[in-house]
Amino acid sequence: NMKVILFIAFITLAYGWQSYAPGEGPFAHMSDEEFAERYLMSASDAPTDLPPAYDPAEFDAEFGHEFAFDWRHTRLGHCVHPIRDQGKCGSCWAHATTEMMSDRYCIENHGHSDLIFAPQYMVDCANKTWEAQGCDGAETQVAIRWMANYGMVNESCYPYFSGTTEKAGNCTMSGVC
Repeated sequence: NMKVILFIAFITLAYGWQSYAPGEGPFAHMSDEEFAERYLMSASDAPTDLPPAYDPAEFDAEFGHEFAFDWRHTRLGHCVHPIRDQGKCGSCWAHATTEMMSDRYCIENHGHSDLIFAPQYMVDCANKTWEAQGCDGAETQVAIRWMANYGMVNESCYPYFSGTTEKAGNCTMSGVC
């Protein structure tokens, strides 16, 4: 029951046990079926020939730096960017990948770079290739490999709009800074 959930959340906030303000999210009034239909990849859309997830040692060897690290030891809190809303597009795979890589890039550069990579570029340009389905989902290991092969652009050069349009755009690099 939503009233009970909100009451418990209010109590935990009042006692300082959490750092966010509870409330109803955009999915609160959707049934499980409605949510699954709109936001989750169907089993038939899921790629069947995914490359295996990276072994940390392989990642270190391929990309030349540590795969695993502890955020608590970075002392670069400003490198952890705010969570963004993907809107009505199943682009969590692009957001997760670009946000993780933006944060990591900032840390790797000792906090001297605050680039935010563009999930829209990945949604548009990896769409229907590399087993990515634009607003219909993809796997993060596919997105990481795509990014390693094709690079990324800054969010300010390729702003996110699929959350509103509910679909991927056309991949373009003309006019992109």
